[in-house]
Amino acid sequence: MPHQILSTTDANRQAALDLAASGFPVFPLGADKRPRVTGWQVKATRDPDTIRRWWAKWHDAMPGLPTGAASGLAVLDLDVRADKDGLAALRDLGLDPEA
Repeated sequence: MPHQILSTTDANRQAALDLAASGFPVFPLGADKRPRVTGWQVKATRDPDTIRRWWAKWHDAMPGLPTGAASGLAVLDLDVRADKDGLAALRDLGLDPEA
């Protein structure tokens, strides 16, 4: 069976559904990375019907995942720019982000 090429809209919706099926609650994000739903911290869901409704309303949404107890995920955001190098700062602490 040939692979189906999904539009970005379909791919993002499918990614949200796949994450939910894997046990991660999701919520829709706009292109500006801001949540499309108020109260996203408690509205993030694994319910496929809710996810389909959200993506029908916001076709361009990206899947967002809450961090912490809701998902068991923790995130470390390392900036690398002209005046700041998060990777170098970690290495200075004896931590290797590449390991």
